[in-house]
Amino acid sequence: MIPQLHSRTWSSILTVVISVGYIYTYMGLSVFLGMAVMLVAMPLSAMMGRIVKNATMAAMKKKDTRVDLMNEYLQHVKAIRLYVWESAILKRIKEARLDEVRLLRKSKAFFLANSAMWSQFPTLVSLAAFGSFAVFSKTGISAEVIFPVLSLFGFMQGPMTLISKFHISIISSNVCLKRIESFLKSSELPPKEHLTLADSEAVVFENAVFSWNDQAKPLHVNDLVIPKGKLVAVVGKVGSGKSSLLSSILGEMKTVSGRVVSSGSIAYVPQEAWILNSTFRQNIVFHADENEEKLERVLINCSLTEDIESLPAGDMTEIGDRGVTLSGGQKQRISLARAAYSDSDIILLDDTLSAVDARVGSNLFEDVLSASGILAKKTRILATHNLSVLGECDMVILMDENRVLEYGEYDDLLAQQGKFCQLMSAHFAMQEDGKHGRGKTFMHLTRSLTNFSRMISQRDLDARHPVPPAKDQSRAEVPQTQKSITNEKAETGSVRLTTIRAYIRAVGVGSTIFSILLMLAMDGFSARADYWLAKWGASANASSNESDAVHGIDLSVSSYLYAYSLLAAAKAISMLLYLVVFFSAALAGARILHDDMLRSVTSASMSFFDTTPIGRVINTFSKDVDALDDTLPIFINEYLSSLSSVLSIIALVVWANPQFVVIFLLVGAVFYYVQRVYRQAQIDLHRLDRVVSSSAYAYFSQTLNGVSSIRAYACEEKFELEYANRLDMGKRVQIALALATRWLKLRLALCTAAIIAAIGFLAVMPVGNTLESIALSGLALSTTMKISSTLSRIVKGWSVVESSMTSVERVLEYTRIPNGGCLTVPEKKTNATWPSRGRIDFKDVSMRYREALPLALKKVNFHIRAGEKVGIVGRTGAGKSSLMTLLSRFVEPCEGSIIIDGKFGLLYLWSVLPYHTFWHVQSRPWF
Repeated sequence: MIPQLHSRTWSSILTVVISVGYIYTYMGLSVFLGMAVMLVAMPLSAMMGRIVKNATMAAMKKKDTRVDLMNEYLQHVKAIRLYVWESAILKRIKEARLDEVRLLRKSKAFFLANSAMWSQFPTLVSLAAFGSFAVFSKTGISAEVIFPVLSLFGFMQGPMTLISKFHISIISSNVCLKRIESFLKSSELPPKEHLTLADSEAVVFENAVFSWNDQAKPLHVNDLVIPKGKLVAVVGKVGSGKSSLLSSILGEMKTVSGRVVSSGSIAYVPQEAWILNSTFRQNIVFHADENEEKLERVLINCSLTEDIESLPAGDMTEIGDRGVTLSGGQKQRISLARAAYSDSDIILLDDTLSAVDARVGSNLFEDVLSASGILAKKTRILATHNLSVLGECDMVILMDENRVLEYGEYDDLLAQQGKFCQLMSAHFAMQEDGKHGRGKTFMHLTRSLTNFSRMISQRDLDARHPVPPAKDQSRAEVPQTQKSITNEKAETGSVRLTTIRAYIRAVGVGSTIFSILLMLAMDGFSARADYWLAKWGASANASSNESDAVHGIDLSVSSYLYAYSLLAAAKAISMLLYLVVFFSAALAGARILHDDMLRSVTSASMSFFDTTPIGRVINTFSKDVDALDDTLPIFINEYLSSLSSVLSIIALVVWANPQFVVIFLLVGAVFYYVQRVYRQAQIDLHRLDRVVSSSAYAYFSQTLNGVSSIRAYACEEKFELEYANRLDMGKRVQIALALATRWLKLRLALCTAAIIAAIGFLAVMPVGNTLESIALSGLALSTTMKISSTLSRIVKGWSVVESSMTSVERVLEYTRIPNGGCLTVPEKKTNATWPSRGRIDFKDVSMRYREALPLALKKVNFHIRAGEKVGIVGRTGAGKSSLMTLLSRFVEPCEGSIIIDGKFGLLYLWSVLPYHTFWHVQSRPWF
């Protein structure tokens, strides 16, 4: 907006200067007395501008807090629902929203006062100029002075309003620029050092100290050499610095002293797998060249072939935002497959095997990481808690309190009888306890379960998911992509009446009607003031103007001057009341819609979060709510003021000469066609702009979550290019919007020229003209001179209002999200000791994740007695996670019920557990 206002503001200043020059030719020095009124008010405008700036900056900080809280909720919705923290997070978001609205109300108050003052400047200037000219001029005021000057003051009103908008926009933009400047000046990661190492060296640390920030405990790594082509294990207790060591190799930590140097390319498998919102195949290939044979080998070794065969479109299936359709083990295997496919020289693995079961973990270690795996020739650095695999590693690094305590070969470290030996002794003792206490070793039990799992898995898979012959095709031949993420809706056509009604209900029907009446009254007073000037000019031109003089001033002049002053004051009061009522109601309506949307989203079913990208939801809570708070009320105000102004102009012109109604009817037909064509294009382009911006938001959020992986794979430029392409798509839409506006202005200028020419022709026709009718015709002609810009504002204003109403559409769409329901039975009163036993009854429970998906559980019945320890086993996809999903309140059953101690369902159970009392311990309890 600022670039557009910048060029228009200079032209507006030039328009005001030229207009003042022309007025000077008619009124002399009186015009400067009028302009002095504006100069006196300048310091007041500057003071209000500073207040607006401070309030806007504070409101934006509160908005950031609100959006951050909403992002935390969306990122961790499962944990929040598991511990029944919805009410707590809702309270915090609403508190942030209340603070934001309070600051917005303060900012709007001074913004409106400043806008009202600037919009009244032409009236105040004309009052001072006409009054001083009437008093001090020897010739007196006449129609020859009033009508040209009135037209010139009309020309000045639009530019003066634009100058005010530019002033406020500069203040608001300065706040944004300061925020951007702060971000751009933040410290960046230094470039990684690329030095030539010995052929046997992969990573070398030289007296290195690393830190995440000034407050965090630094990581100390003295002289350490990691050999090339070896499997290196990094072990230590939780928080000892294992992940930090990997991050230091990646270059993610700040180097305080010393240095770390790596040789060759790096692949990274984070502890929490990062998944693209793309296809299964693209998540593995990850911007590398596709090689079908290589991909097949990686899929087999990473135990992903069965998973792909179960997918509807094979590896061309879209797996959703953050991999919502996959289990944790599947996501970790995809992340490992990505590293294996990259063919990088160094593979960093942060506790990769922890997310998979024992059988799959054993297979992955053997087929991928071991000396016989597909990465055998690569340098593999594995941070792990699984001490059983250390004997297979070429080198072990022991971490403690962010320091490297010991490192070397496995047998050598045991022989040193140090900390590592103590750690392994405790591990062996635990294994012995398990052997004697249970009668079977853990590995023996694992092998038994593995054989049993393979048997029932194959039988169940053959029975429930027979593989058709088409599955024998190569994955490259799969023609379609199975999508799991819903596409964002882009409505077409005009804004629905139901949307407008919903917005009016939120704002308030009474406030809307009262605002319209005040607007009509304001323009009525303005038209009456112009008419009074015309009558004054006609009276001054009359040959017989007999009045007594008091103090040298004609009484007729003083009466006209008083009347004009009263009408100007009435107009100013009406405008101020209108702005207060309208914008207060608009801000209250925005708050209601936001709260309704927040309530709906936080009570939505988990399928909504599984199929809707976080960036899309954040865009609605940020950009669309901002439109409800700020831009939409401003656009509605501009449209209503322009419409009321045109209606008053038409009424005044037709009253002056009823023949003018024919002109307006003819031009009105052309005007209707032009505005209909423009309006439809404008609405669709704005809707497209919203969809494109949501796509950019979602992609940016996804990129931010995986920034460490992107840097590790050296794909920064590719992601920057993709994000730039999405931004360019938005710019194309904005260019199309600008061209549509130019198309409109040209045609409206032609319509206005036709109106002025016709009115001028009829005004000079000598058909029984009286002095008063001539004055009214002159008033009509001078008033019509400003109809061009007003018609343009009407068409563009309504189009912008309709396009901005798409924000209301999106907010209303989110208020109608299907409720997630409650996993409860009808509530009954119980005593304070419930639940006293902990019995769980599943009664004919069936469950599906979404309406279009098949049942994940079918008529499940079982009883868990109080105090029992229960293990749930079965093949991948058998329903283990689905049972836990039900117990965790993430999905409600389609049929049946889950009862605790024979009385209540799960919602009540989770709500009375004490976890929710710990909400206030940390402001960011997720990290």
